[in-house]
Amino acid sequence: MWAIAFVLAAFTSACSGSDQGAPLLTTTTNAGVGGQIDLPGFVDPVFEQVDCPEQIARDGLACGLVELLLDRHDVAAGTIDISIATLAGADADGAAVAVLQGGPGGASTDLAAWVPRQPFTQVFIDQRGTGFARIDLDCPEYEEVLPQLLTLARAEVDMASEAALAACAGRLGNEPLLHHADSAHHADDVMTVMLGLGHVDEWYAYGVSYGSTIAIELLRERRPGLSGVVLDGVYPLWLDLDRAVADSAQASIDAVSDACAASVVCSSTTDDFAALLDRTVAQLDARPVMVPVARGDSGFGVDITVRLDGRRLAELTFLLLYSEPNIARLPAAIAGIAAGDAEAAHWLAATGSRTLASSYRANDEGVYFAVQCSERVGRATGLDPVLDGFAGAIVSVPLAQSCTSWPVTPRTTLGSISSSTPVLLLSGSFDPITPPAYAQDVADSLTNSTVVTQVGRSHGIWIGNGCIQGIVAAFVDGDGKTPGTDCADDPVTVDWSEPG
Repeated sequence: MWAIAFVLAAFTSACSGSDQGAPLLTTTTNAGVGGQIDLPGFVDPVFEQVDCPEQIARDGLACGLVELLLDRHDVAAGTIDISIATLAGADADGAAVAVLQGGPGGASTDLAAWVPRQPFTQVFIDQRGTGFARIDLDCPEYEEVLPQLLTLARAEVDMASEAALAACAGRLGNEPLLHHADSAHHADDVMTVMLGLGHVDEWYAYGVSYGSTIAIELLRERRPGLSGVVLDGVYPLWLDLDRAVADSAQASIDAVSDACAASVVCSSTTDDFAALLDRTVAQLDARPVMVPVARGDSGFGVDITVRLDGRRLAELTFLLLYSEPNIARLPAAIAGIAAGDAEAAHWLAATGSRTLASSYRANDEGVYFAVQCSERVGRATGLDPVLDGFAGAIVSVPLAQSCTSWPVTPRTTLGSISSSTPVLLLSGSFDPITPPAYAQDVADSLTNSTVVTQVGRSHGIWIGNGCIQGIVAAFVDGDGKTPGTDCADDPVTVDWSEPG
């Protein structure tokens, strides 16, 4: 039924003399497709197949570097490369879906290590400056001090963090890629890769978290062959991050609190989780607790002593809200910490530090600041001075202050989009960073959209749930037509439990 049939074609100029496993999936040979595309500024990308990095290698996965323009609208600016990976779908005649990771600064190819094979072929396209491309916008200066930040008092944390990030910004400041790593360029890269692979008649995009921002940008202008978009954990470009993060985090806590109150098991621990958390933040601000965490538990490979004050409790709780199994343990853990239970404090400190270590290893900070400081700083209005408790502790440094060291030029952020392209928007009720309200806000400007919210889920709901995977597969297989979504009406049960 599809206009394009997949063939497996190795790029022979790149593969000679090397056993690189599965070939990159493309609908063309090395012949360019630029002549088929009526699009100003489009230049055929050049693909080089390479061995997949060991940490993502798996059967059926192929990896490549793609040389493309630094700026599609300025050929004289030269070229860069980005990294990609392809994974064949179970349906060899099915469509191709560009899979876009979050961040900003996350590498989509990291997902390729574990995302299940789907009916459709998946093309994991990295944000420029991430993955295994030749230019890396990571900040090892910051990651080196990260374990130390968990041990320090608030003022010392801010000073050490700012110094490390300033050192990274100084090192990367003259790198042209830093100044061309915004959402519009990421979206152009996605289009260029998909067209360069030959998907000129039909392709789809799936974006999770910040990946949804890139996917939204795909909708802002004509993209040949783009037949539908899936937004999972919708993160619009026009948010005020100084206010939005506190609001979204509090909305997540309120949703968890309501679910806890409705459960006999959870409500026996606390009758109002949101209020309990606010009280515990104030309690630890007045009397911080020092929590030893051994190297095997910390995620950093070193022994640390976490200084659990109110701000750190809020920050670690926020990170744990991304995980549904951790959410199930949070009410009992916070109740235990409030009562002076050392075991509960250790669980939160250890689980939170492991989550922190993992999240920063997965994100390149240079890309994060290139995006936020060029696109979002102009919309940031400063911290809300009246917030206290959990919401008041979750964001402590205004975005404008964080961006002072980064030599990127702020640009006018474009507003909401208008598009008739089919769009499927996915949200979880517990999501701490991209609540369901954001999906509805984006959907309101679209003429062909379907909104799916699943109760009991958190951030990024596509994988790990057969219902949502089926909805996405039906959306792609059905040419973007609205699929049946009734299965998502059933809440996902929260298995409330003690930490441990």
